[in-house]
Amino acid sequence: MKITILFVFIFCPFLTIISQSKDMDKSFSYGLNFKSHEVNKDDRTSLDLLPDGFLKLSKGYTLEFDLKLTNSNHTYGYIFRIIANDTTSLDMTSYLGNNRINFILNGIHNTKASSEYKYERKQLEGKWVKVKIEVRAGSVTFSIDGEEILIDTPDNSLGISTIEKIYFGANRHKFFYTSDVPPMSVKNIEIKDDKGKIVRRWDMGRHTVAAVYDDTNGYRATVSNGIWEIDRHTNWNKEMSLITRNIYPQIATDSINNRVFVATNDSLYIMHLKNKSVQRIKVGGGRPFQGASSYLIYDYIADRLVSYSISHPEPMLYNFDTNMWSGSPSDMSLYVQHHNRFINPDTNQLVVFGGYGLYRYSAALSTYDLNTGQWETNDLIDQLSPRYLSSMGYLGDGQILIFGGYGSKTGLQEASSYNLYDLHLVDTKAKTSKELGTLEGMPEPYVFGNSMIIDVGENKFYTLANRSDVYKSSIRLMEVNMNDFSYRFLSDSIPYNFQDTESFCDMFRYKNSAIYAVILQRTERGAFETGIYSLLYPPLSQTDILQVPGARNTFGNSPVTYIIIGLLVIVILVVIYLLRKNRIEKAALSPVVGDKAFVSPPVLPQVPHAYKEKKRSKISLLGGFQIFDRGGNDITGFFTPVIRQMFLMCLLEYIATGKGVTSERLDEEFWFDMGKNKATNNRNVNIRKLRLLLQEIGDVTFQKDNSYWHVSIGDDTFCDYVTVMNLLHEISSADRVIEKSVIEKIIGIASAGLLLPNIDKRWVDRYQSGYSDLLITTLLKAAKTIEIKDDFRLLVKLADVILIHDSIDEDSVQIKCRSLYKLGQKGLSKQCYDKFCLDYKNILNEEPQLKYDSIILSE
Repeated sequence: MKITILFVFIFCPFLTIISQSKDMDKSFSYGLNFKSHEVNKDDRTSLDLLPDGFLKLSKGYTLEFDLKLTNSNHTYGYIFRIIANDTTSLDMTSYLGNNRINFILNGIHNTKASSEYKYERKQLEGKWVKVKIEVRAGSVTFSIDGEEILIDTPDNSLGISTIEKIYFGANRHKFFYTSDVPPMSVKNIEIKDDKGKIVRRWDMGRHTVAAVYDDTNGYRATVSNGIWEIDRHTNWNKEMSLITRNIYPQIATDSINNRVFVATNDSLYIMHLKNKSVQRIKVGGGRPFQGASSYLIYDYIADRLVSYSISHPEPMLYNFDTNMWSGSPSDMSLYVQHHNRFINPDTNQLVVFGGYGLYRYSAALSTYDLNTGQWETNDLIDQLSPRYLSSMGYLGDGQILIFGGYGSKTGLQEASSYNLYDLHLVDTKAKTSKELGTLEGMPEPYVFGNSMIIDVGENKFYTLANRSDVYKSSIRLMEVNMNDFSYRFLSDSIPYNFQDTESFCDMFRYKNSAIYAVILQRTERGAFETGIYSLLYPPLSQTDILQVPGARNTFGNSPVTYIIIGLLVIVILVVIYLLRKNRIEKAALSPVVGDKAFVSPPVLPQVPHAYKEKKRSKISLLGGFQIFDRGGNDITGFFTPVIRQMFLMCLLEYIATGKGVTSERLDEEFWFDMGKNKATNNRNVNIRKLRLLLQEIGDVTFQKDNSYWHVSIGDDTFCDYVTVMNLLHEISSADRVIEKSVIEKIIGIASAGLLLPNIDKRWVDRYQSGYSDLLITTLLKAAKTIEIKDDFRLLVKLADVILIHDSIDEDSVQIKCRSLYKLGQKGLSKQCYDKFCLDYKNILNEEPQLKYDSIILSE
């Protein structure tokens, strides 16, 4: 113990020094966004890299940075101006509207040299590209995304020994001023000397109000009117809003397709966050349950909306094909306001917890089986206090977290109600609850949003919090550390008129890249406003993004560095020696059982097993292309269209034939319009980029064997398509008995959706149809086996998977309708048949010959 403490005290100062020299955390979005022609010239962005004096580099220098150009009505402007001797300016201008970038060497009244770079819009628009400017005596070389442009300056007219100014965007230099700023973003700006040593570096991440300091020696660069990308991790941005006049609009979110649904008694509004549009649908029949908070949820497995009440036996289901609800509630009495809910994807159950109604708080855990149509309710009042306005998150394997709220121990409103800040782990299978801890020292009374976002790797969660003792409240994002139950408020606030019968807030995470808060509140004029706010993920606090002014990091630039490194090495060796010696002495003193020393196991903190589960990287092809690295981070966005398709072609062909794809076929598919040398070069560049990405995933390789490129996936990476194809091939052999457990695994994986539905390329059709045919054939064959043919719940799931691939497959429709009928779900059975008839008519333009009566009467 003493050695450990000594180690901490010795190394903490050094670890602090080293941590200050690290690059910007690449999990955050960062960079400087420039205000352009959309604002008046006084409000446009200016970045001055040398506000405090010139930079002397006698033998030349290199300027490198990442650039992103965006489209707008006016796109012309100066990316940068490098000014020497107050008489010469080296300029880079952009005109996205004309697909060109110009490099110009200007004097005060004349142009000394220039060059132009033409490109296709899709090459640069909206993408980060590397820009490099190398200045030497007699020449200037520009490089954009690896393509070089040379400008000859034989008279050394640039005066390379001294750089007086480097401006990005607007500037007010006495001779070379400009207010023409293109719509752009920059980051990772570096200035190097002629030997490649970095003398200045600004990543454009953390910053102060009007300045940013370089990573090498803390030199200041000033910014006017800038928009910092990292601020989007801490400042809520209002994306869109919707005003409805109907009382109690119902809210549901779709985190898969980035949509929010708002249902009223006669309309459905779909708020599409991808393009910030609102779609209104006049409902053709039926209506949802309506009451304070929300009783609506999106079932992404069945692609439908579910409106429910635990006091009513059947929910109202909204069909997007018919634009109708399945019915209308006969009684609108709702007794669980501000309850928590989610659909368990593993069991296809709607899970409802807590709520308030009739002057009572609830601790009831209710589940509704979306397959069988049955409610089951268990009261957990003996295990946790009844409450409403709490927050819920799903951990997996039927386990949920319930945090905070407002309630009382008995459930009675008049019996000493109070704010709750406890965290419980609830097992929805065993119907048990275990308290994990409580937050202490809350400065004001708070209640919480309906959902939480759980970061399993960091053992913390995020939830929306608002004061419950005032009407003019505000919503803030709270981060709770589940290791020590500390907390902090992140981000700025969202104004919130809090009245429990007239307001509601929820949030969801989209593709591990952004958090969306959905806020429903009554306006001053009596209408209801649904506002959607975004925050980049992971969220940060204001202190996280604040850079300490003038904190020059000289570590690594002086002889002291080597002294420190030497001391570190000595200390490390001493500590290792002492630790080993201490361990040996303890082992010698340990009691012996048989031939082995018995050492008492360490006492571990009581953290649920789900938090410590080893993560596997994941490649999803069913339902859409998505990739998670070994840390659980979604890295799909890093796969460009060409890299994505090249990866998929080599993977799918290898699974199908065991060979892979030749270089010639790759060139024909992706670089058919290029000569052989250029196509080969592009192929090699993309293969290198792909291999770098695969390193992040883990146990995945892209390799060439016998002239064939293929993808190999190891045991530490899960791929849904590879797994399900192995299972299908395993049981499709003639002598293999079809096992029910294997079919259940296949259904569980295949229910995610079609193979690569969003890849619209001719080459992928063969794999899609081959997969669908094999899956349908195998499942229909399995449906006739003795072990499965009477398991009606499994048969419903089996039929649902087939219908994903062929919505008018008569065999699967018969299986599903008959199974639902046998389960007593006669209404759902008839709905299934009606949908089949509608799809059949729309696709084939004729009525089906299959009749409902013949289905339910057949055996």
